[in-house]
Amino acid sequence: MKALTNSDLRDLQQKVEALSDKAEPQATLTVLLRWIESHQEKMMSPPFSDYGLDKFSQFKLEDYPVSKSSLRGRELEHFRRTVSKLSLKDLAFVAMFIRDSLEALLMPEVDGECPRCNGYSIAVFKNKCDGKLLLLCKTCGFGWYFDAAQDTGGKREYEFATERELREYGLV
Repeated sequence: MKALTNSDLRDLQQKVEALSDKAEPQATLTVLLRWIESHQEKMMSPPFSDYGLDKFSQFKLEDYPVSKSSLRGRELEHFRRTVSKLSLKDLAFVAMFIRDSLEALLMPEVDGECPRCNGYSIAVFKNKCDGKLLLLCKTCGFGWYFDAAQDTGGKREYEFATERELREYGLV
């Protein structure tokens, strides 16, 4: 497998720099996904594959509530500043930051409070095993279902909930 080069990383930085200060989340997501697709072979090796970046090009963007993302305004400013400082010296951080940014674009946070830590950063995922929507505290990692049943943890295999699924629960 080929390794990511300075030129590859600079390509991402230039595309992110070109985003408007008022760019909508859809534009940011498009930049990231096109960059991943253009370097698909490199995304299939660690650390990018460790963070699942090789799978993001398979998403049908219209199925997800990207317009509800909070990655705008100050968060977009922080995102752009961080991308401009990325370096090949810490590829694991590059992969993690891109994965986290994609999650922020694809997964809206919902109003609520974690029953374990009282945190307010709650994300919604879909459990691959049973298809049920799961609330997950982004502060402590505690998970629970809408019927208040606790997630047993174990091998967690979650995927992003689609906009249709979130609508069914009145979340978007």
